[in-house]
Amino acid sequence: MKPIRILYVDDNPLDRELVKDALEHEHDGFQVTEASSREEFEARLAEGGFDLVLSDFDILGFEGLQVIEAVKAGNPDLPVVIVTGTGSEEIAVRAIHSGAADYIIKSPKHIQRLPFTIRRVLEKLRLQAEKARAEADLREALQAWEEIFQAIGHPTFIMDTEHNILAANRATLAATGLTAAEILNRKCYEIFHRSPQPPPDCPMKRLLASGRMETAEMEVELLKGFYLVSCTPLVDAQGNLKKVIHIATDITARKRAEEAFQALVNQAPMGIYIVQDDMFQMVNPGFKQITGYTAEELLGSNRMALVAPDYQETVQKNATAMVKGELGAAYEFPIATKSGEIKWVMEKVTSTLYRGKPATMGYFLDISERKTLEGQLLQAQKMEAVGRLAGGVAHDFNNILGVIIGQAEIALMQVSSSEPLNQKLQEILKAALRAADLTGQLLAFARRQTVSPLLVDLNDSVSAMLKMLQRLIGEDIDLAWMPGYDLWKVRIDPSQIDQILANLAVNARDAITGVGKVTIETDNVVFDETYCSIHADFIPGEYVLLSVSDNGRGMDRETLAQIFEPFFTTKGVGEGTGLGLATVYGIVKQNEGFINVYSEPGHGTTLKIYLPRCRDEAPLARPETEAKPLQRGSETVLLVEDEEAILDTGKAILEHLGYAVLTAGTPGDALRLVEEYLGEIHLLISDVVMPEMNGRELVERITALKPGLKCLYISGYTTSVIAHRGVLDQGVNFIQKPFSLKALASKVREVLGS
Repeated sequence: MKPIRILYVDDNPLDRELVKDALEHEHDGFQVTEASSREEFEARLAEGGFDLVLSDFDILGFEGLQVIEAVKAGNPDLPVVIVTGTGSEEIAVRAIHSGAADYIIKSPKHIQRLPFTIRRVLEKLRLQAEKARAEADLREALQAWEEIFQAIGHPTFIMDTEHNILAANRATLAATGLTAAEILNRKCYEIFHRSPQPPPDCPMKRLLASGRMETAEMEVELLKGFYLVSCTPLVDAQGNLKKVIHIATDITARKRAEEAFQALVNQAPMGIYIVQDDMFQMVNPGFKQITGYTAEELLGSNRMALVAPDYQETVQKNATAMVKGELGAAYEFPIATKSGEIKWVMEKVTSTLYRGKPATMGYFLDISERKTLEGQLLQAQKMEAVGRLAGGVAHDFNNILGVIIGQAEIALMQVSSSEPLNQKLQEILKAALRAADLTGQLLAFARRQTVSPLLVDLNDSVSAMLKMLQRLIGEDIDLAWMPGYDLWKVRIDPSQIDQILANLAVNARDAITGVGKVTIETDNVVFDETYCSIHADFIPGEYVLLSVSDNGRGMDRETLAQIFEPFFTTKGVGEGTGLGLATVYGIVKQNEGFINVYSEPGHGTTLKIYLPRCRDEAPLARPETEAKPLQRGSETVLLVEDEEAILDTGKAILEHLGYAVLTAGTPGDALRLVEEYLGEIHLLISDVVMPEMNGRELVERITALKPGLKCLYISGYTTSVIAHRGVLDQGVNFIQKPFSLKALASKVREVLGS
């Protein structure tokens, strides 16, 4: 233990010895340094390190009061105790008033108590110092608290347990516009809520019941806004509630933003949701609009319950990657709605906080219509590509078939019907004609079949076909005809209507097992913008409907997706070519119409064709009823064809029909022949697609040399030089390759006689 160091000032050596002995020899813990004069005292005092100064009152030339003054001047906290042999009240009072810590008389009795007195003085001074420090700390703490209280930027006040306001900071006065006198000692609810009692959600009421901090979001009438109000208890050492700190944080802007955000969320046309631990915590009205489920039905359920089973793993993986920032683009997947309908949605997610815990916020758009349109577009693109391929193949094949058919017919003219070779040639001709029918169907699908459209009444066309259609489908199948009333007219090649009806009737027949029914209907239909917006190929306008339905086995979704593709068939090998519906598709598209198919397994099929209404007043086309005999002639014909085999075959056929035939293998040869030929040329027959120049350019050059010359075009398919999408321009004469002897004979006479 560190000794108490004492500086003792006394000019009497006996007294010094007495005091020193009392302190050092009889009591441990004291270390005494003596000074017998003023000079010695001042030197020792300057050395410092003393805990107390002990001084005689009457020193030669230097009294105790001066000692006190000297000590206090340099060491105000160093205590001084006066020890004197003169014990008078006057000296004691003077010493105490001068700053002495105590006064002791030099007597054996009092000297014995000197150690106790010194310790008591030092302890008293220590306690006084601690008290002073504590009071200073308290004053500093109170000052700091007051500064903090006043510096709080939110209205803050202290209340007692009766809701009385005891103190209010500057922010409270500024927010309310009231003075401290107008606020203090009044009920908080009377001032802020202008009410004789606390509001229903008062956090102070809840704090008095719970004993812990309570908060509430409240609209404060006096402050004209929304505030987050917190009430925090202040308790004493025993835990008894004494006061309450009330802080009001202005959240008006946040509440307005939340209200605006909530309105946006509620009105958004997309599904917005919050998921926590894979469970729905919040869904907006748009979510119900897409899924059919209400918020009550979804909250607390697993979000993956809506996702199609085959996509759940992928969706979970994509969502996790997007939350981590590893995936930026939205992902698509199908969901099952409450009604069982499958819809496609496009989704994006992000991390968020919900009620203070990590969560995921997501939104998705219903893209079902877009997916449908994409599918329709892809199907249309695929059909267009297949059509170009089919048209190209059919064109080349037609040239070959033209030679086969022409040569077979010429050979048959030269062989007696009784000869065995005649039968073989007949088979060759039949096979070639069947092949020509197939290529014709391919051209129809590709919309490269050349047609001559006329004004047609579909009711008349169907009625004229009913007997033939009944023979096609058989007696076991009932054929119902339901014509529309006051049907609009359409512009189409009548033979194409026959092709459509025949193909659809055969398809319907093949879909029915045993007894069944086929129904043909017509009607007028108008499509508006709304309907066409979700049907990629449809254009608003007026249309005539031709519908063919059956009650056969129907088709599934996979089959429906392929039915218009050429060579696709559900029939067995050798039972069908797969070109029937492809032909129908091509004809409808060529005539700027639309086609829809409705079918389900076991519930039959309905195929609806829409052809645009035609308002022309031209005479209606009438079906031909009588077959014309083979027609011959004797005029001069110029035949221009770059395929040598076709040129030779065509020449042979025309000569067999009695015509004088001039031939040219190129347009240049044809022009030179016309310039050099002195006789009359009655008819020019020209291929459409040739080297050097096309058929139309050749016709224009030759008719300039031979005005009034009749012209007939031939081709496997036409180009835009004489037809648009296979529809002939007015006044253009055309015959499709391959053609038979009879067809060519009829067409030549038709052109020459026009």
